[in-house]
Amino acid sequence: MTTKNSIEKYWLYPLFYFDCYQENVELLGNVQIKRVHNEFMAFLEKHNYIIPWSHPSHVKWMILFPNLPSVDIQDNKGKKVPALNRLHPEIITDDLKTSLRLCHQGDFSVGPVIAGNINNSVWEIGDTIFPPPISETAFWAYQPDPSIYYKFNKNDTNNVNKLMEYINILRLNKNYSVINIALERFNSAYNGEFENRLIDQMIAFETLYLGDDKELGYKLALRTAFLLGKNRVTIFKNMKKAYELRGKIVHGQKQLDWAELAEIVDVTQEYLRQSIRKFLLLLTKRISMKEIRNKLDENILSNGKTLAEIG
Repeated sequence: MTTKNSIEKYWLYPLFYFDCYQENVELLGNVQIKRVHNEFMAFLEKHNYIIPWSHPSHVKWMILFPNLPSVDIQDNKGKKVPALNRLHPEIITDDLKTSLRLCHQGDFSVGPVIAGNINNSVWEIGDTIFPPPISETAFWAYQPDPSIYYKFNKNDTNNVNKLMEYINILRLNKNYSVINIALERFNSAYNGEFENRLIDQMIAFETLYLGDDKELGYKLALRTAFLLGKNRVTIFKNMKKAYELRGKIVHGQKQLDWAELAEIVDVTQEYLRQSIRKFLLLLTKRISMKEIRNKLDENILSNGKTLAEIG
């Protein structure tokens, strides 16, 4: 609540194709998902961020967080975690976008970051500060199937907070680089042709499960199936199939089955989502990538326990 002559400064991002269970949700580090207000919508329309075929219902929500001096934050157990507002606004939003996608299926698009102030309870919307990423701008060129809209539910809040916390713990411990490529490819695999999406997914899997290992396809399928734990035979077969299709794509083989590609991309996207969540948890326990892979191989050959049970 502002007092007389006080001004609260915020960063604002429009969310396209996103729906939320309540008017305002508070997340880690003072980040909020909030229903848009009239002044913000007027600004978007004035600057042509509502594209011709779109409808105001496509932009019901925004990401909001304060533009404040850096402060330490704590998780729900009182433990210090990195101060999100020490980071560039794009990094904060990328972390939230990644965490939302890792939480469950569904997709959305994020617009440019915009400066906003509340002056004596009146919103003042400023200029665009940073343009939207190229991949997000390209996404606006397509009208998505409404069935893929992201639905943020009440139970998602704790899961998204945990994922944001894991990412920032790794960044604080200077271990973020070990999973950064996997996260980047996971996100890029949401856009583009199915061939490119599958290649991005497989690069992410290789980053997690293989490193510089040369026995690629078999170990990738085996380790993925073992870590995810349930329906291992099915996971192994699907991952082998995905790796074989990836090989055909990168070697220029023509006449690939479009329906087969579309089906496997959806399946492997879910495997990748589950894999990254498990790796994030293990890495925050200071278990290295090499140790994770070694434990997977050791237990595949011994008692068959999942890594989560021994980690």
